[in-house]
Amino acid sequence: MTATGISLDAELNTTGRAYWAMSRMVNHGWSVLSFGLDCGGWLRLRTPAGVELPVAADPIDHTPSSQQRIQGQPSVPLLPLHACRLLHQCAHERAVAHRGDDAARTIAAMLRLGMPAGRAHSDDARCPWYLPHHGAAQPPESVRRAYWAATTLTDDYGWRITGVDARGFTAVGPYDEEEVRYRSATAADCTTSGRLTRLLAAVATDGCTADLERLILEHQHVRRNMAVARS
Repeated sequence: MTATGISLDAELNTTGRAYWAMSRMVNHGWSVLSFGLDCGGWLRLRTPAGVELPVAADPIDHTPSSQQRIQGQPSVPLLPLHACRLLHQCAHERAVAHRGDDAARTIAAMLRLGMPAGRAHSDDARCPWYLPHHGAAQPPESVRRAYWAATTLTDDYGWRITGVDARGFTAVGPYDEEEVRYRSATAADCTTSGRLTRLLAAVATDGCTADLERLILEHQHVRRNMAVARS
């Protein structure tokens, strides 16, 4: 059960979706310095290199934003912008329900505690979000979709993925004593692991299975180093 009051296996509400988007950045070494539900939703982030970046879905008063749409690419899927828009949606829902600052307090508490976000909302899981550490040189959409499914397993559920191929993947779950093989699942399997297995065929078609495996293994290595540094 998360601080949003829903199960890790349930469909995330708007507050949970905003936290999911923000926590993807945190899981890649970024820091959320502050955020707000006003002005269309905004974030102030610090990159792993220590650079502070303001991000706003609808910048006003000439406030600079590092996450403006890229010329010629009107629909670049950027997680920080998505988080900002969801924060604004939280504000709208708050006004309708007269709930005060519940969403802001909940997200702030979850960020402070480093809580797992759980399975991505179905709409978010379909989107090929840009990898925050790759800049403009992004892998294909198939790789990005599979990458975010894989890192949800590793970062939110405590899995350790050890191998990936076109037909499935191997992993050690939080309660497993040895590797388990996960093969292509049916559409009825709505779990993150089932979704990942279904995405791997498209990755293989793009000839990027080895690239995906490398990205996943590198991310897990960096996460382990981050955990050691904090301890």
